[in-house]
Amino acid sequence: MKRIIALSIVALALAGCSAKSATTATTSTTSPSTTTTAATPGVGATQSFHSEDVTLGKVIDPAAMGPLGSIPAGDRFVAVELGIKNTGTVALSPTPIFDAILIDQSGHSYTSVVNGTPSCQDFAGSLSVDPSASASGCVLFEVPTAEAPAKFQYITKEAGADVERTEWVL
Repeated sequence: MKRIIALSIVALALAGCSAKSATTATTSTTSPSTTTTAATPGVGATQSFHSEDVTLGKVIDPAAMGPLGSIPAGDRFVAVELGIKNTGTVALSPTPIFDAILIDQSGHSYTSVVNGTPSCQDFAGSLSVDPSASASGCVLFEVPTAEAPAKFQYITKEAGADVERTEWVL
């Protein structure tokens, strides 16, 4: 619960910074002096991190409701399909459900929900990706029906700390 609250606070802080043009993104690494700006990729694009390539395959909007509950009136599920390839030499343990943020056109950010959807395969709760192997699955978000998804952010972590954050335009 503390991690979800902490991610929500980080997401809200970043949402205030995400009012930049939709054609550029700033990617920061652990070194505060190392910041690069490049064209923001879209759906279908792959971005490379320290030891993983992450591909945003597609956005399913709306995604069907899963078996674990209901969705409040005025909301819908949006699923983002990701592919993660280990380009390093040791096994990775990514946590896409905690490392993903969806941002709508109004700048509101959403962390993932654990509900499941028949629209696509969820990531396993405990994920391990061996060197040269890949994993794919969906991350699910609950979004108000009046809001349109605009950006997706993915955060790579090392020893629990954010290492790199990047985004895709949806």
